[in-house]
Amino acid sequence: SEEVDKIQKTVAERALSAAIYKNDRGYFFKRLESYRQDKNADESIAAEMELMYYVRNKDYPSFLKIAKQYSQSVLKKNDAKLSFIARYCLNSSEEKEVLQQACAMARQAVELNSKEFGNCSTYAELSYKLNDKNEALKAAQTSLEVLGDENPKAKKRVEALIEKIQAM
Repeated sequence: SEEVDKIQKTVAERALSAAIYKNDRGYFFKRLESYRQDKNADESIAAEMELMYYVRNKDYPSFLKIAKQYSQSVLKKNDAKLSFIARYCLNSSEEKEVLQQACAMARQAVELNSKEFGNCSTYAELSYKLNDKNEALKAAQTSLEVLGDENPKAKKRVEALIEKIQAM
């Protein structure tokens, strides 16, 4: 039934997510392959998990290669996943090439959906971290406009980011 399929998919996705943190490449890719063979598999989730695995386990060459591929294929039109992966990189790595790839993914997310606060703020933070003052400022100001007055905490965070950017 549809209900059983949904539960099985959730269980498989949680197992895959947990496998990222085991630091066992063989185990993770066995789980990933098993997930991908399921008729209910969501290829964008598989792509997200694979990219997170590479970053988490500091396999940056694989991340860079596969992130470029997925950005132009399975994640090409998925701003939420692109932005999520970009933010994961922002919070998980100091490697310049990884951050540059994450920034490209964040920019792609903004191009797909510039009305989403998370997309704009992630792009702003990555641009700032990569010392791109103009892009960082533009993206931070856009994220502030998109946010409006609905989240005072987030607004304060973005205003603080804008101050840091202006001080560059």
